[in-house]
Amino acid sequence: MKFKYLFLMMTAFALAACGANGEGIRPSDEDAFEDKTWVLTSYGVEDDLKTVLENTEITTVFIPDEAVVRGSSGCNHYFGNYEVTGNELSVSNIAFTEMACLTPEGVMEQEQLFLSVLAAVGSFQIQDNQLTIFSTDDHILEFKKK
Repeated sequence: MKFKYLFLMMTAFALAACGANGEGIRPSDEDAFEDKTWVLTSYGVEDDLKTVLENTEITTVFIPDEAVVRGSSGCNHYFGNYEVTGNELSVSNIAFTEMACLTPEGVMEQEQLFLSVLAAVGSFQIQDNQLTIFSTDDHILEFKKK
């Protein structure tokens, strides 16, 4: 009888230890935004979202093993660090190449706005294969999965 109780206690301790690494529960693959390429479809403030300029592609990939975000900002490539807690997201230390693109018209302004919103992110949500990032200054970045 003592052996039975000892076995039950040991099993309970082993199961409790499985979740004790501080990482919490990861979202299912359907909901996870990390290790996927996301393509920006629209950006701006909620009442005035703009679509990405034709013949440009803005991408982002969140790499969890390195806590790095990287991608193309339309003309240049960028990278930085990120941190996720629940649906809160922060991006820091953004650096980028410094090419100047003349076409299409407005590409540099689009890139500048994208990078400034990315640097000010506060939260995100995923729904129907769409990643929406909300900045702390009421800007939105909407991505679709590539």
